[in-house]
Amino acid sequence: MSLLDELKLTSINKYTWSQREHTEPGDPIQSIIEHGINRINHASDCMAVLLKELKLNSAKGNCRLLIVADKVNAFYEPSRLRFPDRTFATVDDITIARAFKKLFRKDWQNGALVTAVCKKLIVPYRLLAISGVPKKEFDRRRTYKQWGPFTVKNISDYPKALLTDEGFQDFDPFIPIECGRYDEKEFRSCMDYYQDRHWLQRPTSKTDEGQDEIRFLSGMNPGQVSHLCSDL
Repeated sequence: MSLLDELKLTSINKYTWSQREHTEPGDPIQSIIEHGINRINHASDCMAVLLKELKLNSAKGNCRLLIVADKVNAFYEPSRLRFPDRTFATVDDITIARAFKKLFRKDWQNGALVTAVCKKLIVPYRLLAISGVPKKEFDRRRTYKQWGPFTVKNISDYPKALLTDEGFQDFDPFIPIECGRYDEKEFRSCMDYYQDRHWLQRPTSKTDEGQDEIRFLSGMNPGQVSHLCSDL
């Protein structure tokens, strides 16, 4: 039995997919998932409706909803997708992305939202916003000449700089959580997890000497540990 079946969550609103296909109030939420699987043309809309219904059920007290999202600032950066006329689509033009952004609003209750932002992620998006897509070497040189080598170091650590004004407004007020370096126990737990998931393939990476080298090179920084282990 799935979690949705166990919670017995039902649709609160009515949705019309076609002249013959409908989701009525009181229908199991599972039926929305099954419809999206069977009718691929409606899959994105079904995903958006599912997120909406989970949010509504949480607000009504039928369940408690925890939303966890990594690199959430990507939702507030320019999109690289293009329409057939070669113009860029905005994030709000993308059905699933628009649905997720609605989860970040402060218009529901009985749940929690835990997210993380990434500075490295937004570098290509900010370059795109100021200069288009510098595909050719000449364009890249012209971009650097005008704007300088735009890197992670050029981006502020403040939430408003990472989330943009729109994202900051969606999340404010929030509780910032500092993620410091691993302590010894956390580092060991992380390495044990990588081994258990078979992400570490080289035999030397599983030895004490190999892990000591990872500890030294990464400085116990979680991001650097992940980056170093990705090639092992």
